[in-house]
Amino acid sequence: MNNTIRFAVAAAAALGLTTVASAQTVEGLLGRVPESANFVAVVNNGAMLQTPRAVREGWSKMREFEYLAGAIPVPPSVPLAVMGSQIDSGELTGSWALAAFVSNRGIVMKDLAEREGGRVEMMFDYPVAITPRFGYMIQLVDNVYGAMANTSRQEFSRWVKTKGNSRTPKVNDYLKQVMSDAKDHHVAVAIDLDELVDPAALRVRLSTLKCLAGKSKEEIAALQKLLAGVKGVRITVKVGDTSRTAVRLDFSHEIGDSKDLLKPCLDEIVGAMGAAIDEFAKADWRFESKSAVLQADLSDGSLARLMTIALMPMHATDAAPVGSSAGEAQLIATRRYYRAI
Repeated sequence: MNNTIRFAVAAAAALGLTTVASAQTVEGLLGRVPESANFVAVVNNGAMLQTPRAVREGWSKMREFEYLAGAIPVPPSVPLAVMGSQIDSGELTGSWALAAFVSNRGIVMKDLAEREGGRVEMMFDYPVAITPRFGYMIQLVDNVYGAMANTSRQEFSRWVKTKGNSRTPKVNDYLKQVMSDAKDHHVAVAIDLDELVDPAALRVRLSTLKCLAGKSKEEIAALQKLLAGVKGVRITVKVGDTSRTAVRLDFSHEIGDSKDLLKPCLDEIVGAMGAAIDEFAKADWRFESKSAVLQADLSDGSLARLMTIALMPMHATDAAPVGSSAGEAQLIATRRYYRAI
């Protein structure tokens, strides 16, 4: 997860003093995500911390980096968080990133800004904390807060004005499925990839794959058509002694005979990224007409690796807010470079 959002919710947890009750829902928080988003993620931390394993291991008393090896990057005092981003065409990086989250502790923007070496500005008669580590942060209503990174003051203020108090989700129908996915899972991610894949770049990439050696032009063409027409990816995680994880790939075209090439080629592509997950080698695959679903029980380490990949659109969004010093900008650039390595 983007450190921008991680630091925002972590700082909120550390600074709050007043406990308040939460009545927010996934639907309500998702309504605060701009309709231009093509990536959303939901972390139902409150439900996860009530699982037998969490109770047994005392997760509610840990920092967010400790339980599940940091795979779930939300502190215990944030029971529910919804994140959104807009993926830039051609690569899975976010042009902006935001989080709307519920905090069990009240947050004083002045204290947050002082702690993080930032400042406070007034927008719409409300204080906004602006810091080099998480960008802009505001209390939206009651115990609901919003943080937005890699954005200008104008863009942030327009988001607060138009979406900050929205309750009805305006994201597209594919992303809205995250609401039903989140009902029975602790983590749900949806990425809309419709028309995002460049066919020419895909053709070049497929030409390098060993899994296609000896395959006919017709077989390769069918796979290329399938992958070029990918509609999106949905990931769900339910935490127990292991983390039951499902990855669903949805396509515009029938999978047909390409199912025999889909698994080995995806394994090779992921492996080349250095992101292979051991348990997926023995995962249960299920093929539907236009979807492929793989399920596996992941260790904490494997889940952390998957979440790093799944939340990639939230990376590369660490940009200093307008008005930050050159030193702050350099610090953020250095942190981004470090994470990339």
